[in-house]
Amino acid sequence: MTSKMLNLPPVAAYHLRQASLSELGDAASDIATASSLAGRTSHPEWFAGHVERFDQYRALLDAIGWEDPEPVEVDLAKHARAFFAGLEVLLETERDLARVSGEKDGGRERRRTAERHIEQIEACLESALVVIGI
Repeated sequence: MTSKMLNLPPVAAYHLRQASLSELGDAASDIATASSLAGRTSHPEWFAGHVERFDQYRALLDAIGWEDPEPVEVDLAKHARAFFAGLEVLLETERDLARVSGEKDGGRERRRTAERHIEQIEACLESALVVIGI
């Protein structure tokens, strides 16, 4: 497997960590749900996809570090799936925040922050596409 390293500045590394932690939590929640179902001991396939997803995000966090705001290198040959999936989910969340933030009660500032995050995440995704040759 050829290494495809992407250097991320602290702000991009922050977004990647936040996305990865969120997706790790979602996978853990899905594992917890499956573990509460009747018949769980007879159906390991109920866990397989959730455990695989959990392991992908845990491995990505292990590779980039769990603490902010250090710059990091990400080997996209190993972590592309979690990298892109996590950041795409975070990007949609930020777009939703920008779309629904009103003018009252700090909404304008929330919208500006979301718009700044959108630009940062899109730039990170574009850089990754260049690294993998797309």
